[in-house]
Amino acid sequence: SSCLMGIDFGTTDMEPIHTTLSFLKTQMMKLGRDYVSIVALMTVLRPRKFEYFELEITADSMDHSLLDLISWRHIVNNYLVA
Repeated sequence: SSCLMGIDFGTTDMEPIHTTLSFLKTQMMKLGRDYVSIVALMTVLRPRKFEYFELEITADSMDHSLLDLISWRHIVNNYLVA
């Protein structure tokens, strides 16, 4: 059984199960990989003002048609920033 915070408890004694060094190493490697990916993505997007593909409408405009919203350029720009 586990609680909402992600702490696993033993089935026999209901004591928290301690984290192993290999699990901690795996999690730190994932964190490092994600950090490098985000830095690379921001390095590419920042000079383009976070708009990789140019659109006919400005990003801060509220005047979008339905076709503008579902265009592949608009969707990919939103995906890259999210």
